[in-house]
Amino acid sequence: MIILMLKLRNKRRNSELLHSFLTAIIYFLASMLLTYLVVIKWSGTTVYDYYLELKNSGFFEWYIPYVCIILVSAVIWFVYKRIQRHRLLEFKKALESIRDTLGVLEDIRSYDGLLEIMEQDAGNRLKVRLQECRLEVEDDHQRVHLYLSFNPSFIEISQIKVAHPGTDIATRMLEWLKNFAIENRIYNIRIGINETEAVQTFAQDHEFVLSQETKTWNLQLQKKQ
Repeated sequence: MIILMLKLRNKRRNSELLHSFLTAIIYFLASMLLTYLVVIKWSGTTVYDYYLELKNSGFFEWYIPYVCIILVSAVIWFVYKRIQRHRLLEFKKALESIRDTLGVLEDIRSYDGLLEIMEQDAGNRLKVRLQECRLEVEDDHQRVHLYLSFNPSFIEISQIKVAHPGTDIATRMLEWLKNFAIENRIYNIRIGINETEAVQTFAQDHEFVLSQETKTWNLQLQKKQ
């Protein structure tokens, strides 16, 4: 019986309550078996005689309620422990995800694709600084610059300027940022409202929404299915 209960319990791991209830039942059956072996088998009496002795002593008048209380308490305890363990695992995964994301954001090689687009626009090599999740890209002729701030929740474009605004350079840069953000589980891109009118028009054309709360243009990205 205990072996069958164990197999059934292991097949129901996805159900916290059922899994915990079956675990409590298994422990109860195991304790009954142990009681039988120790008290009855070794004492040389029969199960029926032992039952009559317990009945006459009034044992069952308090035993059944206490068994129910113990079973319910055991179920509650197992449910609590499993939920606690599940939450700890989720918290650990969240911390690992943030750590991995920060590791990518702080690696200058992560932005090679973006820098390649900007260098095509500028026609020359660019100066790049990456410090404390802030990327600054400039050229010596002040025709191109890009200031980005990163964190695990959003990417903010603080300043942006392209050498050829009439081309698709800005759109290509935005598409790269969108893909980069989604790959790193960042689902919000922001543009400051203090940017030039051209940049704000660009934000509106690319489905950014003005937020009075954050004082930025926000683009909410869709998670990968």
